Amino acid sequence: MRKDRFLGRFVACLEDYLHQLDVPTSFFPRKVRQVAAERLSNSDIDTSESSTPETWVKRAKIAIAKWLPFRDALTRKASNGSVGFDVAQRLNTSWARSRRGSRITVQRKPIIDARTKIFALGSCFAREIRVALRARGYDVYPKYFDLKFDPSRQQPNMLPRFDNINHYDTFVIRQEIERAITRQTYSPKDFWQLKNHPLAAWPQACTDPYRRKIYAADMDSLIDLSARLGECIADGLASADVAIITLGLTECWRNKLNGLFVCEGPKSPRDERFSLVEFFPSTYADNYANLAAIIDQLGAAYPKLQIVLTVSPVALHRTAMSEDVVVANMTSKTTLRAVAGEICRQYPNVIYWPSYEYALTQDVFEADGRHVAPHYVNRIVTSFLSAHSEDPRS
Repeated sequence: MRKDRFLGRFVACLEDYLHQLDVPTSFFPRKVRQVAAERLSNSDIDTSESSTPETWVKRAKIAIAKWLPFRDALTRKASNGSVGFDVAQRLNTSWARSRRGSRITVQRKPIIDARTKIFALGSCFAREIRVALRARGYDVYPKYFDLKFDPSRQQPNMLPRFDNINHYDTFVIRQEIERAITRQTYSPKDFWQLKNHPLAAWPQACTDPYRRKIYAADMDSLIDLSARLGECIADGLASADVAIITLGLTECWRNKLNGLFVCEGPKSPRDERFSLVEFFPSTYADNYANLAAIIDQLGAAYPKLQIVLTVSPVALHRTAMSEDVVVANMTSKTTLRAVAGEICRQYPNVIYWPSYEYALTQDVFEADGRHVAPHYVNRIVTSFLSAHSEDPRS
């Protein structure tokens, strides 16, 4: 076979393979492709008449993989931001084009503009989303920083410094949303009095265990604080155009006295709260039922509300299961991801955003190995806005 004809066929083969790798033409110019083809044709590729196009394709792939300049350039491109999200007209269905699972395609569906009110509730990742959205000038709810309380008698977690009023599992999220829709408050009988607590100035403290670290010096102060907090959440939900729900974990703890689920479990059997709760390892069916009930109730109360689900990348701090924490964390996250996927298939008005999948493409975590570093949160939020906002703000 004539060499020029072979080179033409080989360049076509090379271009097709680069397309499979999702390498843009601007990254691998035609001149470089021709040089590569010529070099490889002189060494690795059989140009005899007996060679078939299939042979060329196979050997071209082997040769390209061995060609150091191409490999180094592709590595440099990966280190310069190729990992993450691609907003595309069509979703990628081929693993070969996912760059070893490091690229996630999402479709553009604008649901946010400059006037959109965004409500975010769930695990600690919801707080990070609120921070990133506020920094971009969006109107974000619940407005925990507007909560009025007496710091000498009441302490809602780390307010007013941080608004980390977290809800980690779907039972606790469901309880909160149901109460927000119906404007129902917790009964004083639902609260606990604790001798051991983090507030040294108080000899004992009362706590609302259904939200994270909500304390007061006495029961009346706690009733007031819990009601104000519930009102803040309810007002935010009623005002919202978009609700983002972050799913954290499946290891739950249930109050033995009333059957309600508490936000955090005991740290050990020596923990004062240990005798008050029972461990409940929730299943796929449990979490699907909770999320379906949440979506149904939100749809009935707020028909125009757009709902976004995402699985938090933040790992378990510890596990109460009789297995390694890494295994337990994967069980938790994959269960929630499977539930979220089924919910999105059943409810067309629900969007899934792949935050957890993004965290699998690289090390996105802070020094503790659990929480997502702020600049990676910003990347996640920026990509989300690129896909879902009419007014994406960097």
